[in-house]
Amino acid sequence: MEAAERERQRLAERVQVQLKTREAMRERSRSGEAEGVASAAIKAASLRSDQLLLRFPKEACDRIEMKDEHISKMPKRLDKLDYVVRLDLSNNSLTQLSETVMHMTSLKELLLNRNMLTVLPPTLSHLTQLQLLEVQGNRLASLPDMEGMISLTHLNVSENLLVTVPDTLGYIRSLQFVDLRYNQLRALPYQIAFIGESLLRFSADFNFIYEIPATFKKFYNLTDLQLSHNRMKEFPGNCLEFLTSLKTIDVSHNFIQIIPSAVGLCKNVENLYMNNNRVKKLPRSMQGMIRLVTLQVSNNEVSLHAPISSSQLAHWSPDHLASSLHFANELKGTLCKQQQAAGRDLPSGTSAGSEACTGSRPGVSPHVALVHPRPEGKSRPQGCIRSHFSCP
Repeated sequence: MEAAERERQRLAERVQVQLKTREAMRERSRSGEAEGVASAAIKAASLRSDQLLLRFPKEACDRIEMKDEHISKMPKRLDKLDYVVRLDLSNNSLTQLSETVMHMTSLKELLLNRNMLTVLPPTLSHLTQLQLLEVQGNRLASLPDMEGMISLTHLNVSENLLVTVPDTLGYIRSLQFVDLRYNQLRALPYQIAFIGESLLRFSADFNFIYEIPATFKKFYNLTDLQLSHNRMKEFPGNCLEFLTSLKTIDVSHNFIQIIPSAVGLCKNVENLYMNNNRVKKLPRSMQGMIRLVTLQVSNNEVSLHAPISSSQLAHWSPDHLASSLHFANELKGTLCKQQQAAGRDLPSGTSAGSEACTGSRPGVSPHVALVHPRPEGKSRPQGCIRSHFSCP
């Protein structure tokens, strides 16, 4: 019994010594413990990403989707998959893109949206087959030389920290869609217009751009020009006479004061957004925009005494044309008088002049339906559609 009791005491003392030793070791390593855990986590994430590639046996498929996998490093085996056509690494925690991506020579679509990338490797320009590059929602402050990406058609670098755009971007003659929204751009290089006739849509909303270069006139086939929420003081009129394919122009939320007469040469424009500027007059040349469907000039200083004919207004459906209640009333009155002069019946309960805007109850915005007059038996001319005006 005594021997058993002694043995029990020895074991208890040994356990106490071990506990004290472990506590001392913890105290010593507590300062570097966080770094060890962090490196272990990165290593685990890297190993996990490499294990994910095992799902895609070689040449079993040519598309790899690794979205929302919480990986922080690019898998090492990717550069050996030279048969892959599409690679999607969006919505992860990538901080850098390996330069070995240049070995993925068959890659046509590369999606890196919603990561933490601060720079793109210069070797990216070696991907001569790449057609789509999306790097939206990262932390890029600059872009590498892209001159070698001769097949690129879609470029999306929106929601980054870009201050400038490389001049060599203009040498990618295959580009059709360029998205530069939500960056910190203050100017665009004149070389960007060297893209030429291939460009169809250009978006640079929500930047600090003061003006666009005159070389934009080389975008002969451009159909959509988005430049809202910038700091432009002049309408891009020095190149409008060459942009005859434009269908949508958005220069809203700028500081534009004058609309050039050249805007009337854009006869194919269907949507024109100029709201929230400092425009005072609408040029008479806008009568030539016979395809115009949507015109927005709200929150400007436009008055009805600007040199624009009332017959032109019937071609438009400017839901947001009025910048004040007084202007809305006067505009409705003008259109109602035009309808009355043309011998057309006004909608029931509506009278000509500014009385058309008076409602039976305060706070209610009555609608007046107006139709462009046309000879009996003929269809409505193109661009002349039913218009609905309401008081703001």
